[in-house]
Order: sequence, then C-alpha cells, then structure tokens
Amino acid sequence: MRNRNYLLNIIGIRLFSRKNILLMLLLYCLIKIHLNPIVSFSVISQCKISPWIYPLLISDANFLMLFAGGIIWFYSDIPFNHIWNSYIVLRLGREKWLIKQLIYIIVSAFIIPLEVIGLTWIAIFPRMEFQHDWGKIIYTLANTSVGSQFSLLWGISPQHIEKYNASEAMLMGILISGLGIAFMGILMFTICLIGGRVSGLISGSLLVAFSSVAANVIIPQQQLFHMLSPVSYMRVGRIGVSIGGYQVMPSIIYIVWVYTIGIIICSFIGYLRIKRMNLEWKREKE
Repeated sequence: MRNRNYLLNIIGIRLFSRKNILLMLLLYCLIKIHLNPIVSFSVISQCKISPWIYPLLISDANFLMLFAGGIIWFYSDIPFNHIWNSYIVLRLGREKWLIKQLIYIIVSAFIIPLEVIGLTWIAIFPRMEFQHDWGKIIYTLANTSVGSQFSLLWGISPQHIEKYNASEAMLMGILISGLGIAFMGILMFTICLIGGRVSGLISGSLLVAFSSVAANVIIPQQQLFHMLSPVSYMRVGRIGVSIGGYQVMPSIIYIVWVYTIGIIICSFIGYLRIKRMNLEWKREKE
C-alpha cells in the first residue's frame, strides 16, 4: 500500500505541477497557431472539423520539434531527486525505486498525448463535430491547395488518410507518440543516472536536433535518416507515405520494435547503474 501511494503521489505531483500546467499552456498556444487556419476554413466553408487532428498535426516536423522540446523540459528534473531524496531510495529499495520511476515515465508518456488531443479539441471548438471518418475539411485540405490560401503552416498527406482511417490513425498516433515520449524520458533518466542531469538534457536535445536534420535532407536519404532518428518516428502521418517512389518513414512494426528494445536496454542500464551508484543526492529548489 505504501509503495502504491508513493507511485500515485509522484504521478499526481508531477502531472499537476506548475511546470506541467505551464507546458500545457504553451502547447495550447502552439496548437492554436497551427489550427487557426483550419478553423477559418471551416467557418467559410460552413463545414465542421472532425476531431482526429492529432496524428496529422504531430507529423509536422516543426510542430514535432517544438513539442519534443517541451518533453525535454517536462523531464528536465529527472530523477526527481528534489522531491524524493536518497532516504526514499533507501527506504523503498533501489530496485523498487527504479521501477516506480520507470512506471511514472511510461504512464506520463501516454497521458501527455491524451492531454494534447484534448487541447486540439479545445482549439477547434465550437467548429468540431464528432465524425466516423476524417471529414470533408481534412479531405479537402489533403487533396487540394486550399490550405495555402488560409496560410496553413503544415500539410496533410492524402496517401496517409487514404491508407488509414481516422480511428486507426488516432490509435497509432497515441501508441507511437506515447512510446516515443517514454523512450525519450527513460533515455534521459538513464543518462542522468550515469553522467548527471546536464548530460541527460544534452542527449534529449541532440535527439530533437537530429529529427530536424532528418526532416530536411533530400528525399532519397530521408528514410535512412528517419530510421536513425527516434523522435522522427512520431511523425505518424508520414508512415506509409512515398514521395518520388521513396518511402519516407520506416514501417510501424520497425518503429514499435525499436522503441520497445530501446526502452528495455535503457531500463537495464539504469538498473545496473542504480545498483552501484552512491546515494548522495541533495534536496534542490523547484
């Protein structure tokens, strides 16, 4: 019971912290900027917007880079030793403490996409209408150039919405972005245990920077760069899309396997590290 309460406390404190609330506010502003042209088009065309925007929005390289930057900031104080110091580690036991930190990262990684989905719905309300499929607005934006007339900052792939229905794309978006965020958080956590918090922040920043590089190389090399860029995997709206005969993203099976194996390897390295490390952490200011 005490261990369960510890886990619930850390989830509650972190997810409802001022940092997370501020992150959601900043993400909402970013989402609002990206979706305002779609809302304007909806008003003029007198058509409602289906709520399945998230997997398409996160596929934009610029939005993803800023979103991933927010994830780095969210996990910037791992391993959360400003609240749970070495006494807590000793009381729980190193292995149990590690497991609960990993569980927290994974749980929060899947909560964040759900929060962002909620923010997209708020951003397009009251023009939103629940529909079984993508809806006229998204189909029109994907298959015509009308988006440029409304200064839409990002594009929608007609290949993707033809290949996947809205429900499939949403589930795929939640799964892959959740795994991607979990991988980033656990990688930063592990590197922080080994080399300190600054090293963890640098590692996350390098992943985000490389995703920008992968998005801007010439088409024949994009799939190779995307295969080597874990952050880029979250561009789910590009999965199954080919440009000039070249697949621009690896398959969903490849992505899930790489994330899963990466999480397992990082967790194991973290386990080896926590078994050997000196517990000399000190309370820090928030």
